[in-house]
Amino acid sequence: DPGTPLLVNFAAKDANDQSMKGRYKKAILLLLGVGAVTFVLTALMHPYEPVHQGQRLSEWLEQFDRSPHPSQGREQASEAIETIGSNAVPYLVQMLETKDSRLKAKFVQLMRKQSVINIPFQLAVERRRSACQAFLILGSKAKAAIPNVSNMLEDKELYLDAEQALFVIGKESIPELTKACANTNCTLRIQAAIVLAKLRRGAARTYSPSHNDALTIYGDDVNALVSNLKDPLPSVRLATIEALGSMPSASPQLVVPALLKSLNDADRAVRVAATQAVENLGPHLR
Repeated sequence: DPGTPLLVNFAAKDANDQSMKGRYKKAILLLLGVGAVTFVLTALMHPYEPVHQGQRLSEWLEQFDRSPHPSQGREQASEAIETIGSNAVPYLVQMLETKDSRLKAKFVQLMRKQSVINIPFQLAVERRRSACQAFLILGSKAKAAIPNVSNMLEDKELYLDAEQALFVIGKESIPELTKACANTNCTLRIQAAIVLAKLRRGAARTYSPSHNDALTIYGDDVNALVSNLKDPLPSVRLATIEALGSMPSASPQLVVPALLKSLNDADRAVRVAATQAVENLGPHLR
C-alpha cells in the first residue's frame, strides 16, 4: 500500500517527539529536585531572619527593590528595615557573602525562561545588592557587620560589594579601611585609600546597583586623598600615593605638587611610590 510508509513515518516522528518531550520533562523535574534540595539546605544554613509586622526581612527588601522611587511602598520598606535595625546584621552578612554554584546559576536562569512554575530564587549578585541597599538604610546601626565585611575584602568575587558595604555603613568603617591600606594586594590598597578618603571627608553615603559610588572620584575626593598624604601611618600615605598615581586626569595642578612633596617623605617605601607615581603622571603633564 503506497500510504503505509507515510503512516509509519508519521508514527515514528510522533514517537520521537513524545520521547523528546519525556526527556525534557525528566530534565526539568531533575533540575526542580536539585533546586528544591538546594533551597532547603540553604534555608537550614541561614541565620535567623528577622520579622517586622508579619513580613520577613527578605520580603521587605524585595518590596524595596520592586517599588519605584519615590513611592509609599519603598518608604514603608525602608522604615521597616530601619526598625529591624542591628537585628538584621547576621542575615545581611550572610546575604553579602553569598556565592552561586554553576548549577544554581544555570537552574535560576532556566527557571526564569519559563512561566509555568514561579520559584522565587535570587542570584547571589542580586542578594549582595540587596544587602548593600539595606546597609545603606541602616548606616551606623550595621556597624557590627564591619569585621565580617572586612574579611570579604580578600575575596576576588566579593570585594567590590564589601567595599560598597563599608562605604554605606559609614565612618565606623574607617579603622578597617585604614588596615586595608596595608594589604599586600595593590588594587585593594588603592580602593581602600579611595573609600577611606571619601569617609574622612564626610562624603554622602550613596548606593546604586549599576554604579560603584564607593570608588567614583569627585573633585572633593581628590582633595581628601591629598590630605591623607599627611596621615601618620606610612601605609595610608603609600596607598594614597598609589591611588593618586592611578588617576592621571584628576586635578594634576593639585596632585603633582603633593606627590613632589612626598618625594621627601620619611618612609622609604613612600618615597619610592611617590617617584613611581610622578613618573607615571609625567606623560599626562606635557
